[in-house]
Order: sequence, then C-alpha cells, then structure tokens
Amino acid sequence: MKTNNSQISSFSAAWLNALLIGEDTQLPDEQLDRFRKWGISHLLAISGLHVGLIIALFYFLAVKTGWLTRESIQSCIMVFLPLYAVLAGGAPSVWRAALLAIFLLIGNRLKLNLSLTDCLSLVFIGLMIGDPRLILQIGFQFSYLVTFGLLLSKQILAKPYSWLYTSMAVSLIAQLTILPVQLDNFYFFQPLSVLVNLLIVPYFTGFVMPCLLTLEFSVLLFPPLATMLDTLFVRVHNRFLLFLEHLDLGFDYSWFTGDFPMVMYYPYFFLLIVLMANLADEKRIRALISGLMIVVLLVGISIVPYTNPNGKVTMLDVGQGDCFVVELPYRKGVVVIDAAGSAAADFHSPTDKIYEQVIKPYLHYRGITTLDALFVTHDDLDHDGSTAYLLKDFQVEKFFVNPYYTVNSRNKNALVKREIKTFRLDAGQSVTVGGQTFHVLSPSQDKRDSNENSLVLLSELGGKRWLFTGDIGEKTEKAMLQAYPMLDIDVLKVAHHGSKTSTSAAFLEQTTPEVGWISAGRGNRYDHPHQEVVKKLGQSGVKVMRTDKRGSIWYSFYKDHGTFYSFFP
Repeated sequence: MKTNNSQISSFSAAWLNALLIGEDTQLPDEQLDRFRKWGISHLLAISGLHVGLIIALFYFLAVKTGWLTRESIQSCIMVFLPLYAVLAGGAPSVWRAALLAIFLLIGNRLKLNLSLTDCLSLVFIGLMIGDPRLILQIGFQFSYLVTFGLLLSKQILAKPYSWLYTSMAVSLIAQLTILPVQLDNFYFFQPLSVLVNLLIVPYFTGFVMPCLLTLEFSVLLFPPLATMLDTLFVRVHNRFLLFLEHLDLGFDYSWFTGDFPMVMYYPYFFLLIVLMANLADEKRIRALISGLMIVVLLVGISIVPYTNPNGKVTMLDVGQGDCFVVELPYRKGVVVIDAAGSAAADFHSPTDKIYEQVIKPYLHYRGITTLDALFVTHDDLDHDGSTAYLLKDFQVEKFFVNPYYTVNSRNKNALVKREIKTFRLDAGQSVTVGGQTFHVLSPSQDKRDSNENSLVLLSELGGKRWLFTGDIGEKTEKAMLQAYPMLDIDVLKVAHHGSKTSTSAAFLEQTTPEVGWISAGRGNRYDHPHQEVVKKLGQSGVKVMRTDKRGSIWYSFYKDHGTFYSFFP
C-alpha cells in the first residue's frame, strides 16, 4: 500500500509512506542517515506512537461524533490493528504495539487484572512462539528494551515533576536502556540525542503525525483541506529538515566506542538499575555517582585500544578490490592502504556500497575515527573508489599517492574541503607513521600505465616483512628485483588480485615469501586469482590466504610474534 495521490506533493507523499506504512525508500539517504546518527530513526519506524495516534483518531471520530459506541470502537480497533500491522510491513515494533493494544482492550473488556508489563510479556512470548528469530532483529530489541525500560521506570515518571523534566527523563531512560545494544551494533552514540529527542519527538507527535493523518483522510473527504495541509506541511517540515542539517553540521559530537564487549552488559545494566532505583527514591547524590560510573565504564571501553599492546593488519573482504587496515600497538597510528569501491551501472562511477557495508562499519567497529595515513596505490576504482567517502567521514591526517596518480574531482573536492594535503611518493622515499616506517620501492619512473605505476610499500610489522604491491605486473616486479636484489619478505600482498600478468616465478624465488594474501571477489568475472598464479605460489611453498575463500583475513601481533586469522561471514 503506497500513497500516490496527484492532489498532494511528492514531498508529502514520501513522508506519508514513511510514517504511515513504514516505506522510507522515497526519502533521501542523507536524511535517513541523519535520523540514525541523532538517535531519532525510531520516529520513522512504525511503532507505539503511530498505533496510539491511530487509536486516538478512531476514538475522536467515533466518540465525539456519536457514530459508534465505545465497545464498537474497541471491536473495530481490534480488527483494524492487525490489518494495519500487515500493511505497515509487519515490523516487530508495530506488531508489539498493535498486539499490546489488543491485549489491553481484551483485558479491559473481560475485566482481567492485567498490568502493562503482563500484557507486554504475553506479547513477547507469543511473538517468540511465532518466530524465535525475531529476537535477533535490532528493531525488535530496541522496541522491547525501550518499552520495558519506561514501564519499569513508571515510579520515576509518575512523580509530579514539570513537563520538561518528565520529557527529559523519558528521553534519557529510553536512550540509556538501548545504549549497549546500539553500541554493539553501530559502535557509536550521539550524547546530544537526549536533548534532540526532547525537541523533535513533540514536533512529530504534535504536528507531523496529526498533520499527515488528517492529510491522508482529507484527500478522500475534503480535497481543499488536503491542499492547504500539504502546503503547510511542506513549508514547516522543510524548515525542520534544514534545522536538522545545520544541527548535524555544527554540533556533531558522536562518541565512537568501537565494539561493546558482551561481558560489559552485566556491569552496565547493574549500574543502570542502581541509577534508576536511586532516582526513584530521590537519592540524587547516589544517582549522580551511579551515572558517573556509567560514564567511566563507557570511557574505559573507548580507551581500550590505547592501552592494548597488540597490533593488527587486516585485509578486508571488499570483493574485487583492495583495502588493508594497519593498526599499530597502543593505537599509535592507523594506516589504510587502498580503499576499494564498487561500480555503478555505468561501470565507471563509484557507489558507496562497499564503503557503507564493509569499510566504514569495520573502522567504526574498531573504534577508529582518525586515519593517520591513507595510501592509495593507484587510481583504479577497485583501489580508490571509496577514497572520497573516507576523506569526508574520517579525519585523514596525510594522503599519499604515487607521482602519476590522477586526483579525480570527487577526491579533490573532499581534500580541499577537509584541508588535507596530498603527498606524492617516489621509489626510495620512506614515510613514518606512529613510529612505523613504510619504504617506497616503486614507481621509479612513469610507466604510462596505472597498474604499473602502483605504489609498492615495504614495512616490518609483528616480526614479519610485508610487501604491498598494488596492481603491478611482471615488468615492474623485474625492475624492483634489479633495484633491490636483496629483497626478502615474509608476507606478500599478491599483485593485481592474483592476475596471471603478475607474480612471476623469478619474483617468488628471490623474495621467498611465506604467506601470500590475495584480495579477490567471489566468482569475479576476471577469474582472479588465476590458477597459474595459485600453482606457482604453491610450488614456492607460499601459504595462500584469499578473501574469496576465507573472507576477511588479519594478522594479530605482539612485538615480534603474531597469528593469522580469518573470518568468513
């Protein structure tokens, strides 16, 4: 079911579809991202707010006009809510809200002494019997945690405080209740989201939802009113979206904690329960201490990487492309080598698919917001297609490329906007990041070929000598062997995803690598890695680790010793 009426604007129709039936595909991605960042995406999910407003509208239209008795209205609601849940896409949050309302109505009609928590528990059990996999859905977890958190805090919310205090309490309780789950899935939260919810929830409850519901009905019943409401909604809501954009640009203080360890759920919720109990008993000093302990817990999780003596080298599973993340011990530095992108339908323009699904989530999972160095070996899409997105979303201290790298307009705009300087490296130069040195072995001259002009980097990490080769071919390999006849390595990033134009037998014989990393897409159209290359690697005694077979691969090390791991999603 979609709203598609010529009497209202496409802007209003898009928001109608998003807020009444849960279809948000017509809303711009940047608006959806902004709602998620500021913790207000729950307003776009069909939930108790929508069900409550629909019930209120039923009562208003029926009771106030005298069309139906209260009992008839309740019967109509019990029939309509399941239909609405199906039309709204069957999201866990809307089923929870609809079934909870139905249970309360049934309990009231049968004069059963069922509390809200009893009804919510019955709904939970029923949904688990229907589909146990629901508990794995983030929307289901958020919906129940917030609802239970607010119900169990009713002693606090029932106190005769001001509307502002109560609203802040509701927003704070909701945010604190879901915080561990949010960090476990998204690795960050926005500290100002409590205040933002305080401003925006009343706006949606008092204006957006009533306006859109009235607009939907007036299209059928009184078209002139629909035109007026449409104009009003467009003007007011556009101003709201502009306000949210300015807020995002000027007050974005997102706190990235990285992965939230499962073991930390126990102390977190213990402290949260102590905090709520102290607030309920009006023991404000103890409540303040409990709140400060929660902050200390979050700060402790955030600084773990800076106390960790282990380092890590990761080859991300980005499909047909390259992206390596080097994390130095004690978070002395984070280095990214190449940023693979995915191609659009024209096979030339990049999309943010790989970036949004793999690169960005991984960096946030590791609690990384700053890249001390970004090396892009050459300007092919499978190596620099996500560069502009990285430059935009992360603080990149230094950007390194080869002397013949062509900076495209997307990257140039991002570099200028963030005031990031580009450094061009020739063979023989060295770069030190966080005490870690990367030696440049190629290119030494312009070979008139993007692949052959790839930056080649040599560095020692975890007691092993690593060679990152970009997409060089046998010609460049031969030139490197002549320039560095004593070149000896332990881990080889197999050039050009295992193409047969690279990794010659002579190169393997002279460099004697023990491990070969190959980044290639599963079932790629180039047939990478080529069987001839895999055979040569095997004959040379090189242990091959490839993303198309093993997923992401990493090397975790402590001082001069380490272990290789892989993760296939």
